Amino acid sequence: MERGRVPPRCGGPWILWLLPALAGGEPGRGTAACAARHPPPPAHPPAAAQAGEPAAGPSEERTVTGVRGRAVELGCGPAAAGAAAVFWSFAGPPGTPGPWPRAVAAAAAGGRAALAPGVAAALGPASVRNGSLRLGRLRPAAQGRFLCQALLLRPEPGPPRAASAAVRLRVLVPVSKPAVRPATAAVAEGAAAALRCAVREGSAPLRFSWRRGRDGDGDDDGDGDLDGATWHGPALRLAPAARSHAGWYSCTARNEVSSRRSAPAYLDVACECPPAPFWGRSAVLAAF
Repeated sequence: MERGRVPPRCGGPWILWLLPALAGGEPGRGTAACAARHPPPPAHPPAAAQAGEPAAGPSEERTVTGVRGRAVELGCGPAAAGAAAVFWSFAGPPGTPGPWPRAVAAAAAGGRAALAPGVAAALGPASVRNGSLRLGRLRPAAQGRFLCQALLLRPEPGPPRAASAAVRLRVLVPVSKPAVRPATAAVAEGAAAALRCAVREGSAPLRFSWRRGRDGDGDDDGDGDLDGATWHGPALRLAPAARSHAGWYSCTARNEVSSRRSAPAYLDVACECPPAPFWGRSAVLAAF
């Protein structure tokens, strides 16, 4: 077979036969027989693609931010322009044990793409189009470094050329609806009162603000007459509490991708009124 020539298809582009090997498994069913009838060209994909790391390092590296539950697209950039095939691998979340990197997908130019076994279970729905890797319904486990390697065939006989690009994916979790704790509080006048804005989940850093009143469900930053109140992070403190502090309080939690406001909670401040003097009570009784 002429050097550099792509063999006829046999159940898919020839480049996809390599995907099971890249994933660390055995060739798929029918691959061996197909390869015997139509062996791939002598010009193999670069050793970098087989090992999952480029020999000379990625030509570029950038960061992409995604949101849990939404789709994100990772572009291979100029490295994929005119490529005969594109390989995607995943270096795993930081600090995760295991054999990394792992193959994710391979796609031949003008042909269908194939996913490595277990990709959907680990990273969610995935597909490759025009060299870009698309991850749907993003999961926190997809946070980490992705490597795109492109196989560039030369017009003249000779080994192919490899280009690569790295993408660091950040997966952010939106803020859950906060709740004021305790939901109903009662303190004596003159004592200290403390309320806390509790959030179940959300990517740091989180910012908090407080509002007094029961109106609306907006996400404004107004402090709604919080005279005498101080707060640090999620905690609101009234010390000492006065009768004028009694009322409804709500908090807003926000991060880089979302903002949510809590339902209002009521703070009751009990009056510590001195008992009426004896002579005052006698005067009232005398009137009767």
